[in-house]
Amino acid sequence: MQAQRPFEGRIHYQVEYLSFPDGMEGAELALPQQMTLLAKGSSYRMQQSSALGGPLVWIHPAKIDTVYQVFDFMERPVFLAAPVGSGAHKHRVVAKEGEREIAGWKCEEYYLQSAEGNHQTVWVNEKYRNPLKVDFPGLVYLPLQFDLWRNGIHMRFSAKRVVEEPLDGTYFTLPERAVRIREADLQRILN
Repeated sequence: MQAQRPFEGRIHYQVEYLSFPDGMEGAELALPQQMTLLAKGSSYRMQQSSALGGPLVWIHPAKIDTVYQVFDFMERPVFLAAPVGSGAHKHRVVAKEGEREIAGWKCEEYYLQSAEGNHQTVWVNEKYRNPLKVDFPGLVYLPLQFDLWRNGIHMRFSAKRVVEEPLDGTYFTLPERAVRIREADLQRILN
């Protein structure tokens, strides 16, 4: 079955922290508890905020092979640019039999297994295409519940509210005053 059309709107996810590397237990109190995904076709913007880190935004404009990570640094918006595919791994995708409702939307169960051995159940809405091809390159449908692993932290994202609405294209562009910084330069400054 092919997804019928691209999704346009906002999905508000609750973030649950399932595991941490040794020595980081309890860190969830300082990490974002929610994430908002704004999507228009294959363009997306993910927004999170935490008490310690402030706002953090990922922007992936359609037909551009780069994901931008935007944040405030020394009272100015800066961004890191990462080529699509760096860190993303192909997944083996298998449809399962399960059905359930998430945030009022009918979802189907899929099983994903990544090249590095992580596996998970993903709940998707088959009516819409997956805008998160950077994180889930083999998944066709819109994920409403999924897991991600970042820096040894295992997180689960579960949709709490889904709003279909037209979005302005400016959500998927970099802030006007944002300055590019290389990750090596940022690490040097922070150390």
